[in-house]
Amino acid sequence: MSGAVAVLSTGKPTFAVSVAQTNLGATRFGVGTAVTLQTAIATVVGGVAPYTYAWTLVSGDTEIGPIDGTSSATKFSAFFASVGSYSSVYKCVVTDATAATVDSNNINIDMESN
Repeated sequence: MSGAVAVLSTGKPTFAVSVAQTNLGATRFGVGTAVTLQTAIATVVGGVAPYTYAWTLVSGDTEIGPIDGTSSATKFSAFFASVGSYSSVYKCVVTDATAATVDSNNINIDMESN
């Protein structure tokens, strides 16, 4: 059946989100802004459209942040004032039209300036 949504035993539609690219990185030579080459893409299954997205810091350096924190797909950036490295863990929190929320798996972001 096309367009069917799986239903849990609770009577609620299945609702899940995952991010396939779990390790993102960037290297900058000198000072300035580094941007990950890879894009993190949150893929939603189930729930009720439309969805809202919020890329959320789980742990690590606050210098790293999403370029578009409310999109299903984003790259991450950090500004380097001097040589160093940053590491952070992010997840994507998705809310559907019924106000149900689900968290994605964690993604690791490592950036360095040489």
